[in-house]
Amino acid sequence: MQTENFISLTDVSRVTGIQYWRIIYAHKKGAIPRPARVVNTWAYGPEDVEKITRYFAAKDRDKIA
Repeated sequence: MQTENFISLTDVSRVTGIQYWRIIYAHKKGAIPRPARVVNTWAYGPEDVEKITRYFAAKDRDKIA
């Protein structure tokens, strides 16, 4: 597994603008799958970031409507 295209939870939070604790909670609820672990850290790939973004975008739309 190459790690060049993977980022940490903190970086995902920074890139998406979603607080890291909200992402962790979504993982614990089973709403979004947990990513692979690399050296005791979650390694998020582009697909994982896209899933997180879609999940929270859909959830936020429900709050507005």
